[in-house]
Amino acid sequence: MTQPKTIESIKRRATTLKKAEGIKHHEALERVAKEAGFENYRHALATLAKPLTTFWISWYQPTEDHRPLTFPPNADVLGWWCTGQRCEDGASTLVAFVKARDEASAKSAVQIDWPEATEWRFCEVRTRIKPGSRFPFEDWMRERIAAWRVKEA
Repeated sequence: MTQPKTIESIKRRATTLKKAEGIKHHEALERVAKEAGFENYRHALATLAKPLTTFWISWYQPTEDHRPLTFPPNADVLGWWCTGQRCEDGASTLVAFVKARDEASAKSAVQIDWPEATEWRFCEVRTRIKPGSRFPFEDWMRERIAAWRVKEA
């Protein structure tokens, strides 16, 4: 079962739980919010009320294979590129364009597909990225970025 990512989905799941177990609605909201990884329902409200934005994030990938665990990576990663290697240990330098609510969420989105990512170079809000010879767009990237821009408007 996928974890709820919106307040609406937490409410829907809580309603289902309330009916199935005969508990009070506020108890169901608390339980579903905790199952989704929040401290409580208020924490879920505060976190999910933040608007999504896009981050330009970079890190050193210490593994030999710098590809994501899944391809394409999770839906919050709009694009990613390998930009080189660090001289002293050969760690790959990766960058990604990620949609998230805050810097911590952007890093978490990266770590879904690159769990070894811990040595961050930078993470900054960036609303646009232009394709070019250094950062060429693959088809899956074009589709995700186009869909994101439609949701933004």
